[in-house]
Amino acid sequence: MKFIHQETNEELIPLVQQIIAYREKELKPYDSEKLKGISNILTEWRTNKNKFFKAFNNHLICEYGEISIKLENEQKAALIKEFLSSLEDAWADTFPEFTDYEDEAQDLIDFLTSNEEVLFSNKTSRDFEAPDGTIISAESKISKSFKHFFDNPELVRQLQDKFSLLIQQDKMTGTLCMSIHPLDFLSSSENTYKWRSCHALNGEYAGGNVSYMMDKCTVMFYLKGAEDTKLPRFPENIPWNNKKWRMLAFISNNNTIVWAGRQYPFTSDELLKHCHDMLVPIFHEFFTPWSDKYEYSFNGKPLSEPFIYADSGFLMAKHQLIKDAPGAAHFNDLLYSSCYTPKYAIRENTLISSNFFPRIKVGHTPICACCGEEKSLRTNVFICSDCEIILNPPICPCCHKEIDKENLVYVLGIGNMCKDCFNSVDHEQIKKALINEDGTYNPENIESFENFVTSMNDMSFTAHTSAEAIRDLLSRLYDVENNIVEGEF
Repeated sequence: MKFIHQETNEELIPLVQQIIAYREKELKPYDSEKLKGISNILTEWRTNKNKFFKAFNNHLICEYGEISIKLENEQKAALIKEFLSSLEDAWADTFPEFTDYEDEAQDLIDFLTSNEEVLFSNKTSRDFEAPDGTIISAESKISKSFKHFFDNPELVRQLQDKFSLLIQQDKMTGTLCMSIHPLDFLSSSENTYKWRSCHALNGEYAGGNVSYMMDKCTVMFYLKGAEDTKLPRFPENIPWNNKKWRMLAFISNNNTIVWAGRQYPFTSDELLKHCHDMLVPIFHEFFTPWSDKYEYSFNGKPLSEPFIYADSGFLMAKHQLIKDAPGAAHFNDLLYSSCYTPKYAIRENTLISSNFFPRIKVGHTPICACCGEEKSLRTNVFICSDCEIILNPPICPCCHKEIDKENLVYVLGIGNMCKDCFNSVDHEQIKKALINEDGTYNPENIESFENFVTSMNDMSFTAHTSAEAIRDLLSRLYDVENNIVEGEF
């Protein structure tokens, strides 16, 4: 076991700035040097992770060493599914020659599917008649059988190479690490091994990576490949480790309980055991084996949620043990996953009672990467809406000028407009286009509405033809009776 990486905050700030700016460029061209709030984020990170920093000998990553694991059935099934999908759904992208062999390729898929349970052994489990009439007998080499499906030797070779790469993954080798490094949190689900989660940098909970980074309890275990590499949403000049597998863990302040988060992209009891083995030398504590034992009833009556039963006879509900920080942007698998039952390990010789039950607060209230203030952010962003406008002022589709914060009006169905253009709307014209004489909205006039919005100095957008958009626009312009027709048109 060894400890690596000792970057200071001053060294980390430009790296984190570049990564977030590079990620945001998919949406808007942010300048990384404007992300001054990263300094506040890293200050909070180093303060709150201080316990782990000391346990890691004043380093940021602990390497357990290289390990090899045999893939479990769940992992093998996922790889096979991916392989078959690549043949079925991407002929031209995977093998250009497949465009002329779609029927034969489907026969190959049928052949592989019939041998799915033994693919990694590279031997067939039953007889199969190939398209050329050959009977492929049981116990035949699967890869050598490809020649009976295609009359193109180069295509057969490519398929055999791809299949060989698949079955070589029967055993996975990598270096197991435990980390509090900011770049590991940001690359939580960034890799070239074709797996992702909602915490990828283009995911629904990308902001949750910083949430976990800044709290007092979250560490990351992962199995990395041999070389640092260019990750999908990292800049070229910042290669980083490539995660084959990862799991977040949540450790209470006094190390009395460790919660294992959901594993990605597969579940491995063997890797989970290795993670448990790392806890002892790092924290100088002994822990019970991982457990997923919960109480679902008490005195014969069902409980409203899972409870943990302590040796003292005390019951505690899971949601009382685990809390989310206010406004935290992560997705907490411990509390909300519908497909994962959290495992936990308790420090040995710990008497847990109503007066002493280890609670953890997961995540941290968001801090804007630009202004550095604590703000409520959407789960997939790093920058508050005020700073977004400052960094990238929206363009009014009417006058084509930049709009500052004070002059911004947002209208559903139209988007951002400047106040001058919004106030210059011909109210009588839109009334005529949309409103009946009795003051009600006529859905048959939607074509007139589209003609109206596209005629406003030839705005280059298409109106969202929904009752919600119409109602929002009308309510901003003048009073309309509340009997506007509901529904999509």
